[in-house]
Amino acid sequence: MKQSDPAGKLPMMMGATPENAWQVSPDLVDMSRPARPMRRLRLDAEPQSIIVDANKSALLIVDMQNDFCAKGGWMDSKGIDVTPNRKPIEPLSRLVKRFRQESIPVIWVNWAVRWDLLNIFPSLRHAHTRAAPK
Repeated sequence: MKQSDPAGKLPMMMGATPENAWQVSPDLVDMSRPARPMRRLRLDAEPQSIIVDANKSALLIVDMQNDFCAKGGWMDSKGIDVTPNRKPIEPLSRLVKRFRQESIPVIWVNWAVRWDLLNIFPSLRHAHTRAAPK
């Protein structure tokens, strides 16, 4: 979205959509946006339910990776039982579905490991290595 001003004096609206537009003039960039009305969303949870403002919320999911949660993943290959790691999957799936139904952003973040392990500290590389029997 871009409005033109042939004289170059009035603020121009810039941005991909009206909701994310900003105004630019020769002496000012105004990136403020009008506040959206509160959209209360109740989420049933334990030990108590919560209410959030859906217009100011996002669901951030960190490190839900097959390496930690799946048979054949890295932890499983080290002989570690991944069954407890799978416990959050079903409740998290319900939460993701609800957030998407409510048009709330869902952000997945994961930690990638290089094939040659050069981005891992030695203490992490061997964190789950079983000690040799004495």
